Amino acid sequence: MRYPLMAIAILVLGACGGSDASDSAADIAVFPAEPEQPETPPQGRFAPRNECIDAPGAKPFFVALEQAIRDRKADELLALTGAGVRLDFGGGGGLTTFRERLEAPDSELWAQLERVLALGCAMEEGGTMVLPWYFAQDLQVADPFAAMMVTDSAVALRSGPDPESPVVSRVSWDTVTLLDGPPRGGAVRVRTRAGEEGYIDSGKLRSLVDYRLFVGQNGGEWRIAGFMSGD
Repeated sequence: MRYPLMAIAILVLGACGGSDASDSAADIAVFPAEPEQPETPPQGRFAPRNECIDAPGAKPFFVALEQAIRDRKADELLALTGAGVRLDFGGGGGLTTFRERLEAPDSELWAQLERVLALGCAMEEGGTMVLPWYFAQDLQVADPFAAMMVTDSAVALRSGPDPESPVVSRVSWDTVTLLDGPPRGGAVRVRTRAGEEGYIDSGKLRSLVDYRLFVGQNGGEWRIAGFMSGD
């Protein structure tokens, strides 16, 4: 099940959950009086949840962030971003670089921001907000580059790569280990935490070191402090 950018409107009002964002934002009110709820809340040990909404100032920050991303407004997004924002592990950062990357013709950052916002929010001990929620959890994974997160509930683990292959079991919001290297589309052979082996649709998997968003206090206001992938 996939939910649109509505997930962040739900998140700022205190609901838990939502899975991957859809490829295009829904035409919705930013702060609806009665937000729609997923028909079935996501299940699984790492299903998205919200730990950030009770922080002072979190609601208006997320509402403004959702609107900036939905409207693809770089100026509005940068107004919510700290001057020293980190964008990669090679020293890239700052507002000018962020704007250049957002406005590049082949930029994937807007779509990545949509996806991250639908994956919940964790509050770390130091007061930093982290999205996805699961990134701040102890995933008990030895090698994050050799594992993926299953980003839905009751995802089929099949006996073969064919989409009609028999279902061995189902996996809900949990990590799996890659057995044949990084996904290249189609089905991917994996091992579950329970030790079962089989194939999962790569569209239901997300790298543990994919994009994550860090939000911290800056002069009493919440500001994006980092948006990066890798390790």
